[in-house]
Amino acid sequence: MIYTCDNCNSTFAADMRPYSCPDCGKEFINRRFDRKIKLMDAVRPATKEEISMYEVAQKELKFEDSLPALRDRMTVDEYNWSMIIHFEHQPDDLNVRPLFAEYIASLRLDPDRAAEHYRTIRRMFTKHLNDDRAALKAAGVSEPVSKPEGDLPDIFGPALRLLYRFKDDRNNPGSPAALPNLGSVRRINLEKIAREPSAAYTQFMMDWEESFS
Repeated sequence: MIYTCDNCNSTFAADMRPYSCPDCGKEFINRRFDRKIKLMDAVRPATKEEISMYEVAQKELKFEDSLPALRDRMTVDEYNWSMIIHFEHQPDDLNVRPLFAEYIASLRLDPDRAAEHYRTIRRMFTKHLNDDRAALKAAGVSEPVSKPEGDLPDIFGPALRLLYRFKDDRNNPGSPAALPNLGSVRRINLEKIAREPSAAYTQFMMDWEESFS
């Protein structure tokens, strides 16, 4: 069964309704009915919409958990590209998700379509990188001169922070701490990824598609 806590809005699975929420620990909560307030159980059976959202979240969690192992088996280009395409396509509307699953399937099954759309996605990501860099410059903050060890603060922007997580470009040899740049994005061989994907990248696309189905 799937349950929801009206105190913290946590939705979870359990064999039977627990006396208290496993997340916040609440047993009871005041609920308003018209002009009256009643003390009711905090945990209740989830609604159809809450169950749907829970199932979506579980699929996403399963996919996110599989990513590190998949990316370890990808080529450098596929590794970096998988982060870009995943970053650029994150639909929030539940009604859009089935259509988006079809879109991912079309990229996986049609190399010509994939090659065309991959070029569009690269332009999108390049624009987001330039926007992040412009905002950084306006704030008077300089970029690191070498690849940072940990995550950068939010002021660097999401696209820029993702760029710094790239694996080293094979066409740009140097120390492991070399700073990725726009050249690292431009040099990704999109044709090869679209037409000759590795088994790991193909599985990435299939798992991603499943997470939206």
